[in-house]
Amino acid sequence: MSSRRFLYYYDLLFFSLLASLPGIAENMLPRFFFLKIGFSVTIILLILPYMKLKELLIISAVKTAVPAFLSGMIISPAFIFGLTGSLSSLFFMLLLCRLKIFSIIGISVAGAAVSNLVQYTVFLLFSGMTDAGLTGRFTGILLIFSVSAGIITAVASVYLNKFMIKRGIDVAEKAREFYRLPSVPA
Repeated sequence: MSSRRFLYYYDLLFFSLLASLPGIAENMLPRFFFLKIGFSVTIILLILPYMKLKELLIISAVKTAVPAFLSGMIISPAFIFGLTGSLSSLFFMLLLCRLKIFSIIGISVAGAAVSNLVQYTVFLLFSGMTDAGLTGRFTGILLIFSVSAGIITAVASVYLNKFMIKRGIDVAEKAREFYRLPSVPA
């Protein structure tokens, strides 16, 4: 394996595991129903403007799979809910990021809302629930939670970036360096 290819995979692994760490820690915290803040998104928010879709998809899938595997939830509906929510919010956040009209807080809030709504929709499809009154009321709760979670995640991302830069780790610069290497054939 060439050194450039090794560095490509090393950096991909670095970002994937870096994004997984908050999810592993968050799985140890108590939850309200199935809701959690989603601190893994802090790393995604840091690298979103600098990475391409292929790498972001890999990192997003790994950030969902590693905590699920370590908590024994890899073969559960909760993992499917999390993966669909994570990937759909990634697409939406990437779209908003590329438009360059939203702040990191707006992107994070929109990503949290999309993630929660997609997870809830997948849950409804799995469970076969059709009570429109209950569904509508819970959707409102999800959206309120999404705004709170999105703001918390965005602020955490900004402070994490400042903290890491003070310690000599610039995630954005590392993401930019990622593409200075020649592309690796699939």
